[in-house]
Amino acid sequence: MKKKLILCFASFILLLGVIFINRNAVKEMGIVKDIQQLIYSKHIVEEENALSKKIGPITFKYNEQEDHSNVINEALQSLKEQEKLFMELFGKYRNNPIAIVLVEDPSVLQKLFGITGDGYVAGYYIEEKKSIYLAVPHNAEEMQVFKESIVHEYTHHLITSTLESAGLKTSDIPVWFHEGLAAYVERKDNGITMEEIQVTENASFEDLETHKQWNKHLNSPFDPYLQSRLLVGLLIKKEGTSVIPKLMEACKDNNFAIAFEQITGQPLKSYETELFKTLKTYPSMEISARGQLYQDANPEAALESALEMNDLIPNVDNVIHLISTIYLEMGDYKNSIENFDRLVHLFPFSSYYQQFAYVLLFTDLDKALEASTISVKLASEEDVPFYQGHLKLMLSINESVNNDNSFKGYIQFLHGDLSWILTNKNKADLIHIILNRYPHISEGKDELIALEQGLH
Repeated sequence: MKKKLILCFASFILLLGVIFINRNAVKEMGIVKDIQQLIYSKHIVEEENALSKKIGPITFKYNEQEDHSNVINEALQSLKEQEKLFMELFGKYRNNPIAIVLVEDPSVLQKLFGITGDGYVAGYYIEEKKSIYLAVPHNAEEMQVFKESIVHEYTHHLITSTLESAGLKTSDIPVWFHEGLAAYVERKDNGITMEEIQVTENASFEDLETHKQWNKHLNSPFDPYLQSRLLVGLLIKKEGTSVIPKLMEACKDNNFAIAFEQITGQPLKSYETELFKTLKTYPSMEISARGQLYQDANPEAALESALEMNDLIPNVDNVIHLISTIYLEMGDYKNSIENFDRLVHLFPFSSYYQQFAYVLLFTDLDKALEASTISVKLASEEDVPFYQGHLKLMLSINESVNNDNSFKGYIQFLHGDLSWILTNKNKADLIHIILNRYPHISEGKDELIALEQGLH
């Protein structure tokens, strides 16, 4: 499935670093505005000249006809959630003044800043104006994009502020590092699909140093945002967050490549080689871990392999699902539920919610019903009947134990095809749990006990 590309670009000077040398490059990127006017005019969107509200170092600017209190609160909350990381990465420069302009019409951003037809501009930072331009969200999906975009663009602002304090220009740092760091902060707690890893072709970081190079790799099969944030993540994993300000400070006396090797003790190329090797072998590592679980019947070894994968690249859908499944097979329901909870948070899909619902039967029937209900709400129109069938069974379980004083619903579930996610050991454990949970119920009790004995 082709993903939607959200173009959250860095500072204006970064994107247009070659403009003053080659104005034809501007036309090639589809930007036909007069550059001097665009940078130095009093305002480039009407919202800049409307209402403003200053909160700490941030001045929000927005259309006076609209109430944006909720949007402003969401923006502040998103930045507050990153406060600890901002402090570690940027220190005192995290409070440098910035304007955030809330633009009503997203097509205005596209006209001003868009350079490709694949996707849309969700946010933009202009260094000279110390301003971030963001499309106003109008629904839950757009709000999520807004919250991610503000973190991304605000990180660009903090990078620029840190460089300025060191007497450096934005062009002293390669584009992949600017975008990789901003994407890392924005998406470090977001999920990655195994499909993204499998289908993405990697470009050498030497080919992502300028914006002309970066723009050439924005379309499939490349994903420079993904590989750049993964490299920044690898760097921080090995060296800690302090490596970022150290690296930028070291660029005062050396170019980025030399500074990188000075600070890390390794050339950038060695980091690139390590990352690309991980990305190439990652899908086969999953196959191997599943083989350990199912063919070798060795869940302990499979868990060790899966946890190692999660350490190499965190929050990959197939890997979290595999970890959840392994814990389930081992009878560790607490850890299985914790990982399923993380899975549905990162990847809110019907199939995951329904599997989560069945695992929740071990601890909380009400939460299991809630998860099953969500699976129906998230289902596509053609899949709704399928997930309604699962929900109907869950409702039957609830009805039988809470109103009919019967284990009929559980018996139907355990005998049916819908319990495929559970091993015989899981089923025996579930029977033991529900018999203890409902000691007052007698109808169906003998049948459950017989079923449990037959599973051993």
